[in-house]
Amino acid sequence: MAAIDDTYELAVLTQHPIQYHAPLYRRYDESPRINVTVFYCCNRGVEAYADQGLGGAEVKWDRPLLEGYDSEFLPNWSPLEPVDDGFFSLFNPAIIQRLAERSFDAISIHGHNFFSYHLGFAVARSIGLPIFYSCDTHLMLDRTAWKAAVRHPLVTAFFRNFQAFLSIGTKNREYYRAHGVPDEKIFHVPYTVDNEFFRQRSLGESEKTEFLKREGLDPTLPTILYVSKLTARKRPFDLIEAYADLRSRGVTSQLALIGDGPLQEQVAERATATPFSDDIHLLGFRNQSELPAWYSAADVFVLPSENEPWAVVVNEAMNGATPVVATTDVGAAHDLIESGETGFVYEPGDISALAQRLETILADPNGCHEMGKAALERVDQWSYDEAVAGMERALNSVR
Repeated sequence: MAAIDDTYELAVLTQHPIQYHAPLYRRYDESPRINVTVFYCCNRGVEAYADQGLGGAEVKWDRPLLEGYDSEFLPNWSPLEPVDDGFFSLFNPAIIQRLAERSFDAISIHGHNFFSYHLGFAVARSIGLPIFYSCDTHLMLDRTAWKAAVRHPLVTAFFRNFQAFLSIGTKNREYYRAHGVPDEKIFHVPYTVDNEFFRQRSLGESEKTEFLKREGLDPTLPTILYVSKLTARKRPFDLIEAYADLRSRGVTSQLALIGDGPLQEQVAERATATPFSDDIHLLGFRNQSELPAWYSAADVFVLPSENEPWAVVVNEAMNGATPVVATTDVGAAHDLIESGETGFVYEPGDISALAQRLETILADPNGCHEMGKAALERVDQWSYDEAVAGMERALNSVR
């Protein structure tokens, strides 16, 4: 267990390096109370890989994913394609030895959707190592009635084996409570991004005009921005139709869509067939280091997704002092969007409501600016500082 100086040894078992999680692991390790070791089940993200969500496009993140904290890639014995081929695509028996030979104070496991996670869980339980559970699930996610009925008692029973639950937000906390987890076992570890990274790379007012010109957009027009994969769940067609509605209402603007995916060709066809198509810009995939400039150059950010667990693009956009319009299915919306203050929410698929929300924001430039400032202030309270403090409280609880 923890030493007298209250420094805790934390193990994390997760699938692969993720651009949103790596900075948090660095912050854990910078804390005087946490020494973190992350065990990765595969090296996806560090090496270029074909992202099926981006239509098979090759992706290699342009931010450091392994610096500033201890990590190890466990050999993966599965013959399947890591992650993409599901539950048995990650099989890492080395986690048995790693947990047995090290004196950790707790292990944090993200979800239960891979065999290796259950292997780590079984080993930790057998040696009496406290286990923390984290996920981004909430009760609004779409499931068939029979699946929900079967799943609920199984998850409730499974959750009795964990000593702490790391809540990423309000709806995630409600999910844990609905499965019988008492409040004293739930710790607020918000799903956040590297706020400092995005703010340092945001554009100043004097830089936005040249940036938009350079990217082929009109700096005199208000810019509506979409950043996400082009998949059915993200509902990009809703935004294109709402944009056409907005323009028909006489609200002059331009639409920029950043992302790639299986719907790329259909999105291009729909955009081309839309009135005012000259003001719709399909910009393709952009890497992490390019996004802060786009968020800060936009006047409003839109995420029309359904069935969305969290959506860190909401955090990212707000760091650019940009108001956000998102659906009620987006987990982040319930913590970060204060309607009329930092943006607006609407029901998924309600294209008219989306167009109306955009009109409200863009028709009042001063109000849009104030809303952006409020968004920046809101996301400032949703940071790695809160995440580290939450993890420390969880570790204290199992001392």
